[in-house]
Amino acid sequence: MGNRSVNIGQRMQSIAGARSWPRRTTAHVGEHDTQLASLHHCVADLWVALGQLQDHVHHLTSVVDNNHTWSQVQRGTAWAASAPLAATPVVSVILPTRDRSGLLVRAIESIQAQSYPHWDLVIINDGSTDNTGDTVARAIEADNRIRSVSTTGIGGAKARNAGLDIATGSIVTFLDDDNTMAPHWLRAVAEFMSRNGQCDAIYGAQLRLPVGSGAPNVLFAPTFDLEAFIVDNSVDLGMIAVRAHHPQLRFDPELRALQDWEMFTRIAATTAVTPVPALASCYSLSAPDRISDRHGGNAAVAAMRERLRATVAELQRG
Repeated sequence: MGNRSVNIGQRMQSIAGARSWPRRTTAHVGEHDTQLASLHHCVADLWVALGQLQDHVHHLTSVVDNNHTWSQVQRGTAWAASAPLAATPVVSVILPTRDRSGLLVRAIESIQAQSYPHWDLVIINDGSTDNTGDTVARAIEADNRIRSVSTTGIGGAKARNAGLDIATGSIVTFLDDDNTMAPHWLRAVAEFMSRNGQCDAIYGAQLRLPVGSGAPNVLFAPTFDLEAFIVDNSVDLGMIAVRAHHPQLRFDPELRALQDWEMFTRIAATTAVTPVPALASCYSLSAPDRISDRHGGNAAVAAMRERLRATVAELQRG
């Protein structure tokens, strides 16, 4: 009888333990879920931190690359300022403008401030309705190296072609009215192209000035790759110099935008392009009504890339 009582007691304890098992299991599962959720939050926070670290590394890399490029450009610009000139060719500057008289004055002054005096400035007044005509007239009266041609709102491509028609220099450069030319650029152009007679096209560096208080960025590729240029259009018109006799030195008159990209691609497809690490121009991203901001969007850019690849294939085939 005593043994039966013990067995019954043990069974009752087992049953009671079995009945409490779901509660213990539920408690353990709840604790596990809490720990798992906490772990998920930690992992998510870690990914955010890693993303921020990656962005910071990319930023630092960009800053280091930019500083290295700027140091290279500064050395090249110092060379341009002091190098003995092998010859003194006339360098033409083609400058189209429309209704931006205040900006035009600054652009003209940057050319007059060149350390190289043998230049020919052609201003194309493309149908301005403000006081641009008076500004141009005063500039011509003050400096006989400045000439002008008036057009009737024909657009950038045709206006630049009109300037090319009357340019007298053996080398041609370009400037937009909302940019300024670096003070030793024309000297760098004359010196380099005089000493390298086989070189028909070069480009320099451009200092890009941001909107607001951000740091300037230096645009310069130490080597030129045509396919990369077709992808990123990384050589601005204000960075290039081309010999006046080059057969591709004309803008497509049918293009209302991206005409500089198209023209320089044709030049690069038919002649070697040489980078010169000297500052060519300063490009203000805050200038109002910039034509390059109105190129038709991503679809127009993609269509132009396809056109450029076809153009290159045709020129190199023929």
